[in-house]
Amino acid sequence: RLSSDNEVINPRTIATEPEFGICPCCGTGHIVKTDTDYVCTNRLYSHNGVKSCNLSIPFYIHGIAVTDNMVRQLVNDGKTEPMVMTDSKVKPFKGRFIAVPGKGLEVEFNRDYLNAYCPVCGGRIVKTKSRYACENMLSKHPTCDFYLPNYYCGRIITPKEAEDFCNGQGDILDDLYDRKKKRHYSAYINRHPDGSLTWDSVVGSCPICGGSVLVSGSAFNCSNNAKSKTCTFHVWRNYEHHRLTLTEIRDLLKDGKTKPFIAYDEKGHKSNCYLMLGQNGEVITKNI
Repeated sequence: RLSSDNEVINPRTIATEPEFGICPCCGTGHIVKTDTDYVCTNRLYSHNGVKSCNLSIPFYIHGIAVTDNMVRQLVNDGKTEPMVMTDSKVKPFKGRFIAVPGKGLEVEFNRDYLNAYCPVCGGRIVKTKSRYACENMLSKHPTCDFYLPNYYCGRIITPKEAEDFCNGQGDILDDLYDRKKKRHYSAYINRHPDGSLTWDSVVGSCPICGGSVLVSGSAFNCSNNAKSKTCTFHVWRNYEHHRLTLTEIRDLLKDGKTKPFIAYDEKGHKSNCYLMLGQNGEVITKNI
């Protein structure tokens, strides 16, 4: 219906509670509570058929029952506190409501940053529902396509493992499951010069026969050991209660020895030692 000054009045009933303050989106209207929502008066009352503000806050949105205190936060701070919301498929996510000037109510996803940087462009790595992605991939105009899945071959990739890889300290991941071969296996993420990522099990070359050395759950074995039994070279993954890292096995195969590491004997005594290869390819433990 029309008022005397051609102001179109929305038929929604305004509650008796006091106004919540000046609208954070248009800066001129007032936020009031109706029987269906919290709304800016410049949206509730249009002038000559034109609504000068879009801000309307339903009582229930994204799984959140909106309260008066949340609306006051929006009015005073332009945003609410972060909270767990749900999407259209009722899947939870972290986010908060924000009042965007000139637009209205929007949802801002709460980005969970890792302590890591993109190996491609240097952007920060963000943990999402399904991956660890470069922040520049998640922007409206993506400039990077780098990401790691957070679940691969039946195994969760932890934030710490993603951080280590992105920071150049990636290690071997165990308990991956091959559905076709119906077996568990171990591998590491390998980034190639063209930026592509593969999951590899080859950690180096055999110092005896030149074959490929493959990682398993318990040892690093020459591929010719499994194929033709013509080579017996192997390196156990555990020495003196220390589990060899990807860097250490690569050093051993390439340089003939590892860097020093902390080890423990059967009585729990701590010592510093390193591994080296003997003349016949045997692994020798050396205490420092």
